[in-house]
Amino acid sequence: MKQIAQYLCLFCAVILIASCSEDESDYILLAFPEENPYPEYLGHYGFDQNQIAYVDDNNSYEMGFSFQPLVVGNITALVVSLPDAHANLRITIWDKQAAQPIRTEYVNVATQAQEFVFPIDPLALETNKEYLITMNSDDYYFFVLQQQPEPIVYPHDFGNIRITGARIDMSNSGQIMPAEDSVNAVGGNCSFKFQQIQ
Repeated sequence: MKQIAQYLCLFCAVILIASCSEDESDYILLAFPEENPYPEYLGHYGFDQNQIAYVDDNNSYEMGFSFQPLVVGNITALVVSLPDAHANLRITIWDKQAAQPIRTEYVNVATQAQEFVFPIDPLALETNKEYLITMNSDDYYFFVLQQQPEPIVYPHDFGNIRITGARIDMSNSGQIMPAEDSVNAVGGNCSFKFQQIQ
């Protein structure tokens, strides 16, 4: 009888260890989904209703949008679409307050009017710090509100990203953070994938 009790205790211990290891592996496999706030941003304000394509414009522009992460996370990829191929498109992520680039990537947009996703080494972002993502090109999409009764009101939250405004400046080739707010328009179809990490 004593031997049966020992076997029963051993059997229960094995089951308990197995169930704990299953729970632990499930926890390790849990990951937050990637999110891109840009499509929802365009749709929310109605920018997606009026897209104008510029190809070989007379000037290059540094254009994009400012944002704050609401949770700790990383930018894991850049997302871009252009109305013309561009072999060396510069995309910059800025510390908005310091007006300094914190990451610059050059990507090959091989085909016009197609969305490209470019994975990058994860870029850690601080919660509630304001950043700006811009692209520099003379080939770009410009999203303009058809009806402009009053200026867009920022900020607005889209998932775990708060979009705080849009900016555009003529820049030619210099890497200077745009300072001009774009009130009822957004320049460039350039965004990112963000993944919460905790």
